[in-house]
Amino acid sequence: MLQEQNSKSKERLRLEEQRAKYEQKLREQIKKDERRQREREKSLKLLIGVLFTKHLPDYMLYEEAEMERIVAAAMGSDACRNEIEH
Repeated sequence: MLQEQNSKSKERLRLEEQRAKYEQKLREQIKKDERRQREREKSLKLLIGVLFTKHLPDYMLYEEAEMERIVAAAMGSDACRNEIEH
């Protein structure tokens, strides 16, 4: 009976080690996914900034409501949607 308990303990230890490894892998994957998301958001922000400076060089002079109307009008146009799809 004592030998049976030892074998269960060994199995339990092995499974706990395996669990710890998987938890570490999960933490690393979460960090990678978060980093990829931040990089993607950063590149999209840069792209938006380039578009504004290229097509609306004086965009800083507009009020927020005006910019919202400009963006809404642009997003509603077929040309803009086609460009986004490409």
